Amino acid sequence: MILSIRTALAATFLLATSIPLGVFWFWPHSAAMQNKITEVEERHLLIAKNLGSALERYYRDIFSAFETFAPLIAQGRGHESRAILKNLHFRHVCVADAETGKVIRELLNEIAPCPETIPADRFEMFLELSRSGPVAMSDVMTPNGDVPRLFVVARSGGALVVGAIGTTYFQEIQKSISFGRLGHAAVFDQSGHVLAHPLEEWSSSARDLSEVSAVQRMMAGETGVETFYSPALKGVMIAGFTSVKGPGWGVMVPQPLSELWEVAEHITRDAFVVFAISLLLSMATAWFLASQIARRIAQVEAATTRMACGEDHVRVDGSQYSVRIRELSKLRDSFNRMSEQLYSARTALIDESYKSGHADMAASTLHNLRNAMNPLINRVSDAKSILSDRPGVHMSVALRELADPETDEKRRRQLLDYCALCGSEQEKWLEKLRDALKVTTRQFARIKEILIAEEQLSHEPPVISDVELRAVVEEALNLVPIDEHQDIVIEIDGSVDGTGMIRTSRLLLLQVIQNLLANAIESVSAAETRPKLIVIESREELVDDADMVRITVRDTGLGIESSELEAIFNAGFSRKRLGRGGLGLHWCANTIARLSGRIFAASDGIGRGARINILLPRAA
Repeated sequence: MILSIRTALAATFLLATSIPLGVFWFWPHSAAMQNKITEVEERHLLIAKNLGSALERYYRDIFSAFETFAPLIAQGRGHESRAILKNLHFRHVCVADAETGKVIRELLNEIAPCPETIPADRFEMFLELSRSGPVAMSDVMTPNGDVPRLFVVARSGGALVVGAIGTTYFQEIQKSISFGRLGHAAVFDQSGHVLAHPLEEWSSSARDLSEVSAVQRMMAGETGVETFYSPALKGVMIAGFTSVKGPGWGVMVPQPLSELWEVAEHITRDAFVVFAISLLLSMATAWFLASQIARRIAQVEAATTRMACGEDHVRVDGSQYSVRIRELSKLRDSFNRMSEQLYSARTALIDESYKSGHADMAASTLHNLRNAMNPLINRVSDAKSILSDRPGVHMSVALRELADPETDEKRRRQLLDYCALCGSEQEKWLEKLRDALKVTTRQFARIKEILIAEEQLSHEPPVISDVELRAVVEEALNLVPIDEHQDIVIEIDGSVDGTGMIRTSRLLLLQVIQNLLANAIESVSAAETRPKLIVIESREELVDDADMVRITVRDTGLGIESSELEAIFNAGFSRKRLGRGGLGLHWCANTIARLSGRIFAASDGIGRGARINILLPRAA
């Protein structure tokens, strides 16, 4: 698949923005769930404690009232307590003989009359309770399947005063708490039996729930938060609970965890809407930026091609763009400066050749510029190829699936993993593009350097300095068009590192080695021999009592006939079938001679490769 630069860049920018957007889409769900759990732990526990405080006051009121009025009722003088006991939800108060259990007096009997004699089993329990303190309270009971009630017992002389309290107050408190769909409150006695519960059947039968973990913790006097399975609602609940100091009652405020998940899902749906809107905005922004960058790169590419085809005074116009991109503006400006200098150099060289007869110098300079232009064209094409060969070509499909609310969670995780992988590959891809643009900019600077050097050489001798050979060789390798010859291996022999500094012009030596490498690549490409190898070697030599460095470019290419070993350096010599000769080697010979050196060729014959040797002075 071949994509346009605009499409590739748009997909890149979209991918770079969609991954963090996707992360922030999924984040609110887990955060919302955790926040809701924290809220339950705080709010439900606070409600349970408030209810517990109310029940503690209720217990104290019952205890105080019964402790005060029981002796009076036992003596038949407690009628003034009727209103108070009714408000405390007493159903009746029975006074029985402490020996026989026979009821001798009763109060509030219009609500629920007392039996003539207290049943034996209940009478024994009341006697036992009366021994535990001045006033004692039983667990919730349902005598003979009747309504549930609590019994308060006090001993007064030879009489046993027993009050029956209904669970109305507990029911009122329980019904006052309701939230969500199934959030509620429940009240239990000290043995884990229900005093009040949303299920009427459980309340009326005083259901035993002492096996529930949260109820057990209340029976043990604890206060806290518990997650447990509810037999009533057949689901997992989270509850705040507390125990009531004194009677040991327990208050629990539970809510199904499923309701918290529903809230979290609602937040996720809202986050998805935000994600979708943000994604659309990102797509629009990505397409705009991609269009801006693509048009600028296409302009430079078109201008470079026109220049390579021989058009003069080529310029890239950026005045029509209201948005400036720094790197691309620098690239455009560098190209325009190079074009101006190249045009000026061409004009000057042509004038010079006509006026001074130095057409040879002009041709050599243009030859070097053409050598520098060829890899520049390749680098621009590489940048275009990199832009077209983007990773994550199926991102649009993945994004559509992510945007689809019907996509299940497992598929969403797979799509996010795919997007994360594409993001990682995209970073590598952008790094390759950045490197290609850097190399292109360096190549423009290289052409500018050649033009400046040629201008200086026309007026004054070259600048001589101590030069490190390996650095020059590595730079030359970056300037030759080797990318389309993947089967050719170019090696820098270890001897290059062991050679001392060379006293020469760095720029001219760089141009010479670049010419030799370009010729070697042409020869090796045309040869059918294997391996296709080019090696750069060097060694120090003593030539005519002078310390010299020999640089050798050796290849396994077509080779040179012995009769042509010297002729290849002559002006105009050409062996096109071998890919050697012409202006390049002639210019190299003249340049090396100007640098006080020598250049010569060696070969074992046609089909057996060649060696081009350079001798230059070694630095002191």
